[in-house]
Amino acid sequence: MSYALEKDCRVLAPTHDAIAKTFLVGAWFRHEAWAQAHPDLVNRFRAVMRETARWANTHHDESSKILEKYMKLTTAPEMRRVPFAETVDRAQVQALIDMAAKYGALKSAFPAADLLLPDR
Repeated sequence: MSYALEKDCRVLAPTHDAIAKTFLVGAWFRHEAWAQAHPDLVNRFRAVMRETARWANTHHDESSKILEKYMKLTTAPEMRRVPFAETVDRAQVQALIDMAAKYGALKSAFPAADLLLPDR
């Protein structure tokens, strides 16, 4: 967003606000049978992703360099960044499910808990 606004782009409407104030933008999913066959890998992956998010959220200078390298963007210290999720907030996932059902991308809404591992 910072880059676009610097290039004289403007916000026509805060479209994401129609979903929720905050919501999950991306997530990793696993196949149930595979997860049951590899519980140690699932738990290790989950722990690594959480720790990586914590690191990126608390080391902006270092994580900015990684973003610059792979996203081909220039980051500035004052640049607003979306935080990496360190935990999954079921309400943020539910907002997306409800919106998708409301506009027909899903046949009906369902509990976000149906998609998520139990809290740990």
